[in-house]
Amino acid sequence: MSAEPQQSREGQELPQHGQEKPSTEFSSSLTQRSRPSRKPTHLRTPTIEELLSAVVDAVEQPSTTPTSVSPLNRKHQQCLIEMEARRDAVVRYATTTWDPLEFARVLWQQFKLALSTHMIRCWIVIYTGLYLICWYYPFIAFLVFICLRHYITVFDRLGSEGTWVRLKQSDTPHYVLIVCGSGGHTGEMIRMMDSGIAPHEGIYHRRYAIAYGDQMSYDKVIGFERTLGDRFERENVSAGTFDIEYFHRGRRVHQSWATTPFTALACLADVFRILTTAPSHVGRSVTEFRFPGVIVTDGPGSGFLFLLAAHWLKMWFMVPDDFMKTVFVESWARVNSISLTGKLIDKFYLADVFIAQYKNLSRRGPYSYADNMVVMPPHPNMAV
Repeated sequence: MSAEPQQSREGQELPQHGQEKPSTEFSSSLTQRSRPSRKPTHLRTPTIEELLSAVVDAVEQPSTTPTSVSPLNRKHQQCLIEMEARRDAVVRYATTTWDPLEFARVLWQQFKLALSTHMIRCWIVIYTGLYLICWYYPFIAFLVFICLRHYITVFDRLGSEGTWVRLKQSDTPHYVLIVCGSGGHTGEMIRMMDSGIAPHEGIYHRRYAIAYGDQMSYDKVIGFERTLGDRFERENVSAGTFDIEYFHRGRRVHQSWATTPFTALACLADVFRILTTAPSHVGRSVTEFRFPGVIVTDGPGSGFLFLLAAHWLKMWFMVPDDFMKTVFVESWARVNSISLTGKLIDKFYLADVFIAQYKNLSRRGPYSYADNMVVMPPHPNMAV
């Protein structure tokens, strides 16, 4: 008699499944087993879509928390954190083509740099004396000086073939400036650097020049530096330091040639700023890291402006002769002809080393042949 009400009460809990009424012992044990699973109602297992979304977010927005690295690569890790914190700067000024205040500030910096050179101060005195004699004498002297200095700089560059990478005996460190271009230019540069950088080499500092709005080049550079840091960390070798500077594009794709001089002028202002501004976060003073030792570009139009600005600075004795050595590597995609950037650089002799990656191109001009530096060999054998 007492068992029937219990079965009826238990039957009220499970009336709709059409199953046989369980016994009292089985129902009570089922209730006890289900109670612990009902307590943490706020916890649930994430779905596969949520896990994939979290992975994508982690890739698109990498964490800036420093991982455990040795003191040897602590500065490189700090560089990664600082450059990733400036990610928004890539697109912030992408549509800005002219900033008069920034242009005036760069002109003032270049004027102060020129006045710090003894030769420039002497020329100012000479020009002033010529102007007192006749008003057009300074202009004639200026043209003569520009022509002479151009040819002297070119002859020094051509005469130093084969020894351009050797600096004078000095303890002054230098850094390498890599000019990145949109499209596949940055990808080619990263592949060449990946196959050319060896752990046993003395790496000081790398500066990347990227155009505003070029998010692809920024991501490639950050990914390369992160991979390089991990590789050198495993080999217990210093990966050096790096930074990223930005410039306005000299000419956009399909841009009218009528407006190109204005955008090129804005680009030149950024180029001079990048060339004469020392890295500020590598623990060295401005006088020690003042100028880049080597400038490397592989085909973008902005690379011509970088090499032209370096040539101008050396003409006016604003840069020592053993700094700002220029290297132009023709794009891997140029099989039968030289690009417009390469033709301009070759015409004005702006490169200390001009590298072609195909034999038929090296036969058409005084270009150094270096095999295929993008795909093979692992360590390029450059015939300079």
